[in-house]
Amino acid sequence: MQLASPKKNRILFFSLAWFFAGPLFSGDFEIAPNDLPPIHPTIFHEASFPPFAFSRPEEAQRILGPYKISARFFDAEFNEVQEPTEFGRYGAVIDLVHENGKPYRLYVTLYRAPDTVDWRNHGMDARMNLPEELGVSAEVLAEQPREMGEFLKYEFRRTHQDGTMAIFLAGLGEMNPGDTITSRNGYWERNTRWWRQLKLAIGDTEAYKYLIHFPEGYEEDENKTWPLMLFLHGAGERGTDLERVARHGPLREIRNGRDLPFIVVAPQCPANEGWDLPQLVQLISETMEKHRVDADRVYLTGLSMGGYGSFRLAAEAPELFAAVAPICGGGDPRDAERLKDLPFWVFHGDQDTVVIPRRSEEMVEAIREAGNPNVEFTLYPGVRHDSWTQTYANPEFYDWLLSHSRGE
Repeated sequence: MQLASPKKNRILFFSLAWFFAGPLFSGDFEIAPNDLPPIHPTIFHEASFPPFAFSRPEEAQRILGPYKISARFFDAEFNEVQEPTEFGRYGAVIDLVHENGKPYRLYVTLYRAPDTVDWRNHGMDARMNLPEELGVSAEVLAEQPREMGEFLKYEFRRTHQDGTMAIFLAGLGEMNPGDTITSRNGYWERNTRWWRQLKLAIGDTEAYKYLIHFPEGYEEDENKTWPLMLFLHGAGERGTDLERVARHGPLREIRNGRDLPFIVVAPQCPANEGWDLPQLVQLISETMEKHRVDADRVYLTGLSMGGYGSFRLAAEAPELFAAVAPICGGGDPRDAERLKDLPFWVFHGDQDTVVIPRRSEEMVEAIREAGNPNVEFTLYPGVRHDSWTQTYANPEFYDWLLSHSRGE
């Protein structure tokens, strides 16, 4: 096993709003998500950026200790600016400097809105369903779109200063009529990608660290190309301890003595983040440039959070892969059209309560309905969330991968 690790990154990023969302927190100590109160305001109307503060400053000082706060601002095109000149998305890179000199950093999505929004006289209709368990008739909801709209309008106004609302408005404002929107390119994902580009521009992020395994015989024939397997781990293996990546999956099988004829690349996702699709595409591209990879035999697999990542990454760049094997994951059925030409073998335990089997079933159904005849689905009877151990221990799994080549 060889270890390839870019420059060591000691900065841990955390979401203060929700998974994938800003603001993000960094520092040299660990803090659980949502421990810090939110920064506000994130939606503003003035022709100058607002002064920032924690919504509950006493709580922030209790957690952080004494600190000073300063901010840099960036427009939607990643230019550092002093004043907002347009309506729409902005980003604030906020530095908190502790009295001992230690810096911490937050990334906050902002939205400048006109101050002429007339909520009181703006009518809204909303047609939606509620879970049956609430006991509200679907027919009643269908007959009352204005009542639902007025309620949602009130909630919209009430949460207008919430950090998530700024992300929502910025993302919707960047969409165009006719865009095909899925979770892969919706408002939340757009915000994640926007911040990634800004962090790259200002030097605040680094490429994924990863483990890489070269198969037996790789060094002997300098002209031979090899299949590449990208493995995406689950939520429990995120962080900065790269050895976590080998706890499950193909690397565990290799360390237990299994000979796999693949170059295996296993990146590690930072703590409390989700898989960054453009960064994964970049990792595959760089691996193919640096090593002897058979470009027609690139395979994608992952478990749990990595199962979700496998569906999303396959939809992001279907042209890269020869076959995909998500395990106990899920995806967005609206992506099925982009997946109709890829072979899939999907796995799940029928007793899984962490990611329910329906998440895999609905993807299998959607991909088949899109016209893909090459979709296999294994539902393990009596198995809970760990449906990966027996999958990666099965020699037929690797034979199935190798039986597919891109363009067949």
